[in-house]
Amino acid sequence: MRRQCFRAFSSVYCKCASLSETAVRHLVDSFCEPVFMYNLPATNISKSEISRIEHAWKSIMYRIYGVTTDGALNMVYAHTNCLPICTEMLLRQCSFLTDCSNSLNKIVRFIFTCFGCVELSKCVGNLGIADVYMPHMSSKALRALVFDRFLC
Repeated sequence: MRRQCFRAFSSVYCKCASLSETAVRHLVDSFCEPVFMYNLPATNISKSEISRIEHAWKSIMYRIYGVTTDGALNMVYAHTNCLPICTEMLLRQCSFLTDCSNSLNKIVRFIFTCFGCVELSKCVGNLGIADVYMPHMSSKALRALVFDRFLC
């Protein structure tokens, strides 16, 4: 997975040397991020794999923006209205689980009730929004809430 992402990044980065950082970032979001994010909300990946994905993504961001520390990268995220990749993964998982809980399909709701409630509460807790999270919140509103907490 990381190899495919680095291959896509190298391809984008080599061909876009004259573009701005923002344009390169949008291309990376379009071509590289889906490689990491494919099927993640529905799977339970290990902490070490999350750490590998986060390290690879940070390497790409360091290269695009020319920064070398996490603090500087967080400032870049704040100014570009982006979130770290691990937060994006949690948001996708939370959105997926919320969609399952609100599904019209009784079987999906039953499976969520048996297995997904605990995962959703963990996900919401990891995002730091347990005090204000509402189950019928749209994914866009959820993202805005998490981004506001990220800035604070």
